[in-house]
Amino acid sequence: MRFDDKVAIVTGSGGGIGQAYAEAVDRVGEQIVADGGTALGVPVDVADPVSAKAMADVTLAEFGGIDYLVNKAAIFGGLAKVGINGLTRQLSRELGGQNIRINAIAPGPIDTEANRTTTPKEIVDNLVKGLPLSRIGTPEDPVGRCLFLLSDQASWITGQIFNVDGEQIVRS
Repeated sequence: MRFDDKVAIVTGSGGGIGQAYAEAVDRVGEQIVADGGTALGVPVDVADPVSAKAMADVTLAEFGGIDYLVNKAAIFGGLAKVGINGLTRQLSRELGGQNIRINAIAPGPIDTEANRTTTPKEIVDNLVKGLPLSRIGTPEDPVGRCLFLLSDQASWITGQIFNVDGEQIVRS
């Protein structure tokens, strides 16, 4: 899979899953605008519309366009994720006529620095015991789904939420 001459913005790329996404899309040939790492780094607060617009403006000035947005800035809490699911479906309906596809990846428990500092080991160990694959995910686990959704192979997929969670959702 190659994405030569494409431009991707990856938010939340300073670590964890977002960093894995940014590194993966860089490997397949895209120009990367990231809020961390070694690509064109543009600090952004995705909760602030002025900051988000400034990042888009820098990207447009540097590369002349934006082909993909991989938004992985951290969102805490189950309620926020439910909102993302509804937003994904609604935006796909609103923007589909402009040939803009909107999908979401819902990762399960992932071994990131943030999770290691906030989740006690005994909770993680208990969770892993019930997972069919008997392990917590790595930041690289959702990357394949991300690259597929960015590709032309997913040109007729929109409004979908993809669980990449080691079947953790079944236990919820």
